[in-house]
Formats: sequence, C-alpha cells, structure tokens
Amino acid sequence: MLVGKIVSSNSHVEYLCQVYGAGEVDPAPEPADYGFGTFVALEQVDGGHLVGVIYDTTLVNPEFGSMGPRLS
Repeated sequence: MLVGKIVSSNSHVEYLCQVYGAGEVDPAPEPADYGFGTFVALEQVDGGHLVGVIYDTTLVNPEFGSMGPRLS
C-alpha cells in the first residue's frame, strides 16, 4: 500500500513523508496505515527495502501562505 511520498530529509536516517490525500492514490491510506509505531518500507531500485517506523507528525496547512494580497 502506498502511504505517501518523501518530501524532505533532516539527516541520512530521518525522512519526512507527505501522506497522500483522498483522490491522490487508489485506495487512499487510512489513519491506521500511518499511525504512531507503524512500520513502513521504501522499495529500492535494486529490489531491497529500507525499513522504518513512524514516530512523529507535523501538521502543515498548505493554504496558510495564500491569505490574499499583502502590503509590501
């Protein structure tokens, strides 16, 4: 199951993933698929996998910067 896409990295062992929303993939991930303590894996080109665990969340509002025109 696809949960999201890697959007950033804080180090060589810590990656940030943006969880797919409704309509981006079929089927859309359920909250239980990306809850704390959930094991996840990234498939590599050579057929191997990188394995990790979800341990933190950050809520980001993509509409925050588009509140309308600003005075400069």
